[in-house]
Amino acid sequence: MNPFGTDIRQVLALHCWLLSQAFSGPAKAEIRHQFPRPNFSRTLLLLPIVFLTLSSALADEVPAVNEPEAAVAEISQEPPAILKPNDSDFHDQPIHCRVAWRFEMYNPHSIDHLKDIQSMGFQQVILDWPNLHADATRLGLDVVIANWWTQDTEVREIEERIELLKGMDKQRLRAISMMDEPERNAPDTPFSFYQSLYGDLRKHFDTEHPELQLELSHWGPLRRWEDAHYEVFTELYQSADRMRVMPYPDLGEGPLSEVSYQMLRSRHLMKLAGREIPQIVILQTWVLPEEPKLPEIRELRVMIWQALLMGADVVSFFSYEPDTWKKTPGFTEGFRDLMQELSVFGKEFRGSMAETRINSAGILTSQLITSNHQRVTIQVNTSRQAAADLPGLAVRFIRSVPPSLNASLNSGGVACIADSPRQSPARHESHRARRRNKN
Repeated sequence: MNPFGTDIRQVLALHCWLLSQAFSGPAKAEIRHQFPRPNFSRTLLLLPIVFLTLSSALADEVPAVNEPEAAVAEISQEPPAILKPNDSDFHDQPIHCRVAWRFEMYNPHSIDHLKDIQSMGFQQVILDWPNLHADATRLGLDVVIANWWTQDTEVREIEERIELLKGMDKQRLRAISMMDEPERNAPDTPFSFYQSLYGDLRKHFDTEHPELQLELSHWGPLRRWEDAHYEVFTELYQSADRMRVMPYPDLGEGPLSEVSYQMLRSRHLMKLAGREIPQIVILQTWVLPEEPKLPEIRELRVMIWQALLMGADVVSFFSYEPDTWKKTPGFTEGFRDLMQELSVFGKEFRGSMAETRINSAGILTSQLITSNHQRVTIQVNTSRQAAADLPGLAVRFIRSVPPSLNASLNSGGVACIADSPRQSPARHESHRARRRNKN
């Protein structure tokens, strides 16, 4: 006889509530903010109570005839055996993608900024000053509107922003960024808030503007992450149409292959979340105040090519800071030349189908079939040192390159870019600074 005087549905509800208490509130926030391993002590203490309750209830309870089996199967599904991947798991594994070739710049703050960004070859801007949207669209730039929404944001503020969007050019308004790095900038806001916000906004825009994408960003997935990070962040990956990731390997003089690996770890998270979504890859054009050092142009080139050939929907740069760039001799000119160089390649490779691999030596190899049916192999040495037969930070094109570059690069069908058009200044000997909160 059931001594608790309750049926199985009530017991299961109690069971789910108890487990939710073990993995929510302060405990979950602690994992998200400080990233320790999960503390299962609360759950272990509760399990005997749950077990006794379930055993007693199951002794007399007869399942309803019309109870759907799918619900039972869904409850009993085991989580994936592996949460945290090793980078070696990705070596020599093919990635199939279409090369998007779209570039974005963060935070222009004037019409002159917009004009300069467009002249460099960018197609898109992300605006923290949304009043510039009309000027941006008038110049032919697509727009993403950046927001700073947390659990403390008033509903009225979100409604006002939605009202503002109604006056924008729908052909140019590509996306809304709901929040930048919520795990760092709003650690008290649970990821469930963004799941709810995403669901509400998606329902609204599916009627008003179905093409509009909803985005989030986060820093990672990092190599040092443990299983707890992947478990927590699956919730965030269920809360957006596109995810912004930000590999900044040059901040710590780390290997530039981190761009590829971070994209691959992010795709692993998508599998855990049960949905594959486009990636926006954000690269560094900003500096730390205590050590104001920008990446070398040739390092930026290698990072950009990795993002493109690994299938980034957009390659973005944080952020537009011309006054900062001028303090590093040659950077402004070198960056402009690099973007012009990429614009030329884009005419050949935009829309190409690619099969891309990275090996243990950090050599990325991509085989492309272009829109005019040319077959091109591109090799990228992500190391600052020579590897195989490639110079450090070299990008090599085999069998075919855009005709406009044949003469200037190599007339024999094999081209290799090892240096930037303008030499960037010498690097600092050491750089131990860690990325700080941008805000």
